[in-house]
Amino acid sequence: MTPELTEPILLFFGGIALSSIWILINLVVSYHPYHKPAVPFFSLFISGVTAIFITATLSENISMIEATRIALTNGLTAFLQILPFAHVVFLFFLLKASLRRRPLDPLLALLDEE
Repeated sequence: MTPELTEPILLFFGGIALSSIWILINLVVSYHPYHKPAVPFFSLFISGVTAIFITATLSENISMIEATRIALTNGLTAFLQILPFAHVVFLFFLLKASLRRRPLDPLLALLDEE
């Protein structure tokens, strides 16, 4: 595979691996007796392991520990590259909510008249 095509694929699967680990940690930490996390836990575990395995396959002759490190670093790098755009979108929605006028409520108007 060409290096131009390999880099976005590694970033994508690194993001999957990093997200899987974050959500797995969240599932473990937020466990309570009424929560049934077996299916989400195993599906996230399988998706994370698959992403790390694909990263190891695309890289030449590295161990699974190094593939895990590469996948997580690529995922973190991709998240940091997307972060400025997420801030712009978040700022847009905050401004949109701040500049919106509330509709007049007829029930509150009746209270003011009394």
